[in-house]
Amino acid sequence: MALVTVNELLEHLRIDRRGASVPALEIWNEDPAATGALVSVLSSGVRLEKRGGQLPGVDSLLFSDYPTLDELTEAIESAGSGAVTTTTEWPVLSWRGWRTRPLTHPDTPSSLLEPVTSANALGYSSRVTLSVFEQHYFEELIDRAQSLIEGYCGREFEEAAHSELYDGNGREVLTLRNYPVSSVSAVYLVCDDEESEITDYEVDEADGVLTRDEGWPQGYRNIKVEYTAGYSTVPAELKAICLEVAGMLYRQAGRDPRIRSERLGRYAATFFDSPFGAQLEARLALWRRLL
Repeated sequence: MALVTVNELLEHLRIDRRGASVPALEIWNEDPAATGALVSVLSSGVRLEKRGGQLPGVDSLLFSDYPTLDELTEAIESAGSGAVTTTTEWPVLSWRGWRTRPLTHPDTPSSLLEPVTSANALGYSSRVTLSVFEQHYFEELIDRAQSLIEGYCGREFEEAAHSELYDGNGREVLTLRNYPVSSVSAVYLVCDDEESEITDYEVDEADGVLTRDEGWPQGYRNIKVEYTAGYSTVPAELKAICLEVAGMLYRQAGRDPRIRSERLGRYAATFFDSPFGAQLEARLALWRRLL
């Protein structure tokens, strides 16, 4: 679970999904005897309707059956394959005559194709271009923004299980890397690859602190803690910060010497080396890990 969703980021950027799409696949029907060829992209899959000519008919290709563009393309090209025609006016076809030309990565999920209603695809000159929403690009922006925030704050925010080694400091307090803590499964003293469980401690769940009256035995990476920590529901302020950072990564290409750019498909993804100004740093101060 990311701190924000792609739809939340698009809403924050005021971008329509169609405005964030790229050409993915061209489709046309090459049967010269056909009188009509229509392509529709529905929520469940692609519908191909061929009228007249050899092997007229309708093919419904479900995204669930053909989850990638590569698989969908193969299914389109073989639609009606194996059928027999008695027509002799034109060269005999053993399929319905659908052709495709991929325009993006073959592993792109077919379910990301944008909706199309009954588009004419009769002949190459009338080929239909299907577009795909670049989901991966915006997921990368969110992942990068979250990584920057968590790196700055020194903690992970999503609720997850952790197994970590700490240096025993000889003091009563041991501060965990992640919080709030949902549960502590076990704490061990590690010595010469042997583990002995420690049970006489108290947990401050809100701040991720373990307290032991006689102190934590001194040593290097000698305290092993297995615990679950993080937010099951992302706090609104943290979500807002993540949207702002992801928005900066999207908008600030070429405007700031702190920025470096990377390309993903036709998009240039822009990443700050040091992304937080004073205002954001002040807001993030409340979320930084206790030292």
